[in-house]
Amino acid sequence: MLDNDERNNSRVLDAAQLTRIESVHRGFLYQHLYAVGCLLLAQTAKVNVVMVELDEDIELITDWGRIYVQVKTRSKSIMHSDISGAIERFKDLRKEHAEGRRKGEASFIFVTNQSPSIRLKKSIDDKEIPHDIVFLSPQSTIQRLPALPPAWKSVPEAVAWCVGQAEKLNFSLLSPDSLVWKLAGLTQLAATGVNAEDLPTLFEQLIVQMQDFPAPPSFYLPQKLEPSLNFEKRIRIICGLSGAGKTAWAAQAALHSSHLCAYYDTGDLPGPALASTLVRELAAQFATFDPEGLRKILLPGVSGYDALRTLDTFLLQQGTILLLVLDNAHRVPAENLRDTLNATKCIHFVLLCQPNENVRKLEVAIGLQREALLGWDIDTVATAVDDLGGYATAQGYEQLRIYTGGLPLYVQSAAKIAVTEYDGNVDIFCSELQHNENSVETAQEIILSRVYQGFESKGSLCSFGQITQGVHR
Repeated sequence: MLDNDERNNSRVLDAAQLTRIESVHRGFLYQHLYAVGCLLLAQTAKVNVVMVELDEDIELITDWGRIYVQVKTRSKSIMHSDISGAIERFKDLRKEHAEGRRKGEASFIFVTNQSPSIRLKKSIDDKEIPHDIVFLSPQSTIQRLPALPPAWKSVPEAVAWCVGQAEKLNFSLLSPDSLVWKLAGLTQLAATGVNAEDLPTLFEQLIVQMQDFPAPPSFYLPQKLEPSLNFEKRIRIICGLSGAGKTAWAAQAALHSSHLCAYYDTGDLPGPALASTLVRELAAQFATFDPEGLRKILLPGVSGYDALRTLDTFLLQQGTILLLVLDNAHRVPAENLRDTLNATKCIHFVLLCQPNENVRKLEVAIGLQREALLGWDIDTVATAVDDLGGYATAQGYEQLRIYTGGLPLYVQSAAKIAVTEYDGNVDIFCSELQHNENSVETAQEIILSRVYQGFESKGSLCSFGQITQGVHR
């Protein structure tokens, strides 16, 4: 997808065709956003049903009748020819209501981004157009119905208005702009003929679902004295370098766990947003079968920690004990992790971390002691190398285990290099590693070189070889 600069600089063979295409998409998006605006106003306006693309662009069903909305976007003033076809359809719809085949009164609305032309405005003023037809434009001074958003001049103005309305909803943990775009997508889907869910549960169903565990390797090799994913402690820290196989271990263990497990990668999530993000996603996965319980969890104005306490109590009342695996938890500031953990009693946590200062602070703050994955033993290293097409003597396998620390990613990286660069001979590769003669970097060297660069920038006199030897020991 091109950004604006690339788009503007791209050579278009038919500029007129591009303009037509953009106009079509702009018109449909404007219409979909207007339907989103109707959805956002529906509860306060007491609208029972919002429909799109049936007899008219948008139809709103209320206790007293039905509102038919025809949306028009143009680059110039609205001409009589732009609306004549819809006016003829309105006659048939008016007859349906008059003869009782459709209940209640009928109201007909034109929503336009441009004002009527001089001739059309004269027809409106002279009452040549039926009195039950209302024209809404950005320049309109007439009072609009409570169920209808204003007519906007442009798509950006439509988005801004919808986001402003979404901010007023009683689901403060939902991102207003995300909600608007999800509703716009659902509106577009409904316009294709796919049925949407009932309006009262629509907004609740838009909460983001919890992430799935990453798929473990198809042929998983366990590590030495590998821990189980158990409930002996409510909070556990599994700590190891990148490549130690923490995520693969958790994914594999979850497959065989009899407990309810969930996974979330904190990634670059800001620390203060951790609690509210977990509430939003956990609530979607474990509380949607009880809408009333979900509403209590997502009360407006409630902080993320308070909402997490409510969710924790909700799960306890349901008799549900959840084990939540937080990946890359070392990236979250220790104080935010501590507050999140302390806000719960029922939820169990497994924190997958790389060793850093945050982990040390967390251990001190809540009295925890990290656990470590011990890597592959020599037999497992041999199996992994064999699977990748390499071979070695017993001494070669042991050397490879020592150089890599038995960490799965490093073993596999080194084995692949041995296969591609040394005809599969791990002994020769390890020999050259020992004399720093290898021509291709292993994953471990890449990581260690970054550590070394960090020391170098601080003026340390230690060498890369000293770091390597320290890690190998």
